[in-house]
Amino acid sequence: MIDDPANLADDRVWLFHGEQDEIVPEGVARTLEQVYRALGVRELQADWNLQGRAASHGMPVTRMGRSKFPVRECDEHEPPFVVQCGFEAAELLLRHLYPESFRPASDDAHQDGTLLAFDQAEFFDAGERAISLARVGHRYVPASCAVEQCRLHVAFHGCKQDVASVHDDFIRDAAYNRWAASNGIVVLYPQATASIPNPNVCWDFWGYSGRAITAKREHKCVR
Repeated sequence: MIDDPANLADDRVWLFHGEQDEIVPEGVARTLEQVYRALGVRELQADWNLQGRAASHGMPVTRMGRSKFPVRECDEHEPPFVVQCGFEAAELLLRHLYPESFRPASDDAHQDGTLLAFDQAEFFDAGERAISLARVGHRYVPASCAVEQCRLHVAFHGCKQDVASVHDDFIRDAAYNRWAASNGIVVLYPQATASIPNPNVCWDFWGYSGRAITAKREHKCVR
């Protein structure tokens, strides 16, 4: 049903676990590291948040942008789950994935690129509610991509971090766009939606969509 896991060996993997994360136990994160190492991944960097401010279960940024939510400090676990820590997880991640000639972040990502909505419905059957996908997703396109070939990075929001739950806080202010704008990276922000098997608007990490639906969805996406 899947490609040979040996193909992962030459991939680059970055793992992060906040020291104050009370949602995902540290042991789970360390087990994931062991899984990737057992699969032969050579370019793996695991950051256990031993330096800098201790982070909660959220997306660390240098500072929060404009939001209807109060500023969330690094150790808080409250919407929009973008936490002000004095460092940016997006930078550490993207710098590890794309180490060649990585450039400083844009001072104004919204001037240096465009955030666009797109129709996700062509990729799934709207009648299959268990798929739990929203009709609208978003993408950030750097202005430089109009004249040069760019990479594509897919940024999955966390549980209860979709647009319907936290507005545009994640897609605008998780810091991906700042770094993407200056490094030629288009960022795709797919959107999940709430459903009976998925009330917290998570991605399907425990199998709520079922094997048949998952296989059908993968086939349609590949096509």
